[in-house]
Amino acid sequence: MRYVLNPANPLFREVRMLLAEDPTIYESGLYSAVLTAVAEGNDTRGGIASRLERKATDISHQLTVLEDAGLLVTDKDAFRPGRSYYRITEPLVRFYYAIMRPHWASLETVRLGRTEAIWGNARKNIFPSQVAGPVFERMCRVWTADMAADESVGGMPSKVLSGVVYDSSTRQSHEVDLAAFDSGGELLALGEVKWGEVIGLGHLARLEKIAALRPARRLLLFSGAGFMPQLEEAARESGGRVQLIGLDRLYEGG
Repeated sequence: MRYVLNPANPLFREVRMLLAEDPTIYESGLYSAVLTAVAEGNDTRGGIASRLERKATDISHQLTVLEDAGLLVTDKDAFRPGRSYYRITEPLVRFYYAIMRPHWASLETVRLGRTEAIWGNARKNIFPSQVAGPVFERMCRVWTADMAADESVGGMPSKVLSGVVYDSSTRQSHEVDLAAFDSGGELLALGEVKWGEVIGLGHLARLEKIAALRPARRLLLFSGAGFMPQLEEAARESGGRVQLIGLDRLYEGG
């Protein structure tokens, strides 16, 4: 309210200036539409094109330019070769396209009551899933790759990705927030990440189900809101196989 959503503060127009100042982005409307689609959770080429009601080939140039500009990056799927996902690199850019751009005219009029209403709704219904959640997932993958102790992950990871595990017996797909592999391609750890949700035994059961399909040395559960006592007890009894990582461990490392 005081900074990012305040028209008197430079951060308010920071993202719009980024696009306006890049000479390669000459049709800002379509580029903004692509970024909006990604911010809404459409992270594949086909998904973005479908959201914009265009063919995938129609947005190839825009995706390439946005990648070259450093606004988008592609992350490979951990379990499906050849499949990748687009990710907005800068949290402020994601915040702008998820929350600010749809209400730009109202925010720009500097009506405090209106701004409070927009942020109140976004903070409850949009910010957790479209901004904080994806950014927190990325933080947890970076922590696993660069800061976690080897014993926490089950070895030294050479790559940490997200992906989808397919169960052919049930014909179900299971999203995996984090998968850490060593240099030989062995799966060290599977991870579940929740920003605003207290994690319990149900989350562990889901991860165990995925681990039955893709065995891993460690099961990592990340939460920005804490863990239920029953899960903490299960982690203590797991002999280190189940690791609980809250905000304290993320900041301290290890």
